[in-house]
Order: sequence, then structure tokens, then C-alpha cells
Amino acid sequence: MISASGEDAWEFLQGQITQDISGMQVGEARYGFLLTQKGRVLGDVVVIFESVEQLKLASWSLSPDILTDRLESYIIADDVELADETPQWKGWQAAGSDVVSWLGQYRITSGAEFMGWAEANALPPGSIRLLASTEPAWPDGWQSIGDLGFEVARVSAGIPQVPEDLGAGDFPQETGQEKVGVSFTKGCYLGQEVMARLATTGRVRRQLRQVQGTGCPPSESGSPLDQNGKKVGELRSTVETDAGRWIGLAMINLAHFGASDPVSLPGGAIVEVLESA
Repeated sequence: MISASGEDAWEFLQGQITQDISGMQVGEARYGFLLTQKGRVLGDVVVIFESVEQLKLASWSLSPDILTDRLESYIIADDVELADETPQWKGWQAAGSDVVSWLGQYRITSGAEFMGWAEANALPPGSIRLLASTEPAWPDGWQSIGDLGFEVARVSAGIPQVPEDLGAGDFPQETGQEKVGVSFTKGCYLGQEVMARLATTGRVRRQLRQVQGTGCPPSESGSPLDQNGKKVGELRSTVETDAGRWIGLAMINLAHFGASDPVSLPGGAIVEVLESA
């Protein structure tokens, strides 16, 4: 968690992040990306608005040091001060039919210092993320499923995670995340020209797809996918769902991939590539 304060804090961040952060209300949060000059994803962030001179940035994909270094490298004559507030906060993620309504009520009744938000992106449907100084008093009946349970839910929903599925070599458009994390109407930001060009052409050469197979999932991300002796993609996230089956997300090269021919991993195990993630 990084705080950005100063007279130019809002204007500076508006020029760094793919999402439009204008017109935000106190406590509102918006999701976006930090890109390289070539439009590739450096990481994702949630911007939390407190005032035009005080904002916070939460990121699960960028460490505080990396996030601070990236932002500081573009501070020239701006009145912006960055501070690492990570030790003050703990994070939780929850999903279910009543978590969003619970969050709204928790905002009103909680005496603890917290920040919470619901995201329609980067999370399975009906999910929230909550940052708090102390663990909330969760309602009776809520269960902790752990990292494995969350991964099964996330991958089953086809939700990419940064940087595991959407990383330094990828465009947001290759995973569909430009729909929720990129503004095409705001002013300039780093990588904006590439985003605009991709929006104009409407074409990408690769696409994140859901995949599934039998046996144990590959132990390492990045395993190549072969079709007729040619590499047509690579695995990203994988998770075992039950004995003898696994699901995953894979980046597929659309120019080389044919829907009718089998796809295999090194060693010959067959992988089923589904229509879309």
C-alpha cells in the first residue's frame, strides 16, 4: 500500500494509470494498470480516493519498492510525496452472495480503520477485497477456503491474475481486461498510444483461454503447448480440481492455433483448449 500526497498527487497519478480517476468520491476505488512504453503490463493497482491531494494505491502484483521506484522515476517537478503504508494494513478477499451488501453495512458500523471495495474485474463474481488495520468480525457461517479454494474459483471463472496470467510480455487486450481497467477517453498516460492503436484495429495476436486436462497439472508455469509440431501457446495458471483433473489458463497464439487438432504438453499429455477465458 502506497500513499501519494501533495498538491499534484491526483494529476500525477492520472498521467500514470490506464484507468480514468477523475470524478471520484471519497472512499471510491478504481482498478487499472501501469504499463511500459510499449503498452505491456508492468502491474495492476487499485487507486483509492481520499482527496485530490491524498490518494492510496494498493497492488497485489507490485511490491511497495517496485511501485514506488516506478512512480518516482516520473516525478520531475511535481509536488508529490510517496510513502509506504504497507505495515499498517492487512488484506482479505471474500466471495459469496451476500459479501457485497455486507461490505456496505460494514462501512457504516465498523469502528476499525479500514478500506474495502468490490471489483467487477480481476476477481470472481460477487467478490470483495478488504484492507483493514485489524481483522474484521466476519459473520457467522462464513468459511475460510484458503489459497487453493480461491484459485479453483478464480481459474474456473476465467479471471486472469497479474503477473501470473497477464504480465510483462502481455497487453491487457489479450486477456479482456481492457474492458475494466483501461480508459480510452482520458488524456495521455504511459502506453496510451499503444492502447489506442489496439482499440482502433480491434485485433490481438494472442488470447488467454481456459484449458483443462487429466492427471497432475504441470509443476511450472510457462509450459509450452504443441499442436502439429508447432508451439501454439503456453500455460499460465494451473490448479488441480479433484483427483486426476486440473484446469488452467493459457496464452494462445491465434495465428497458429487450430480448434480441431489436439494440443499437447511436453511428454504428450493432451490439453483441451476451451473457447475463451
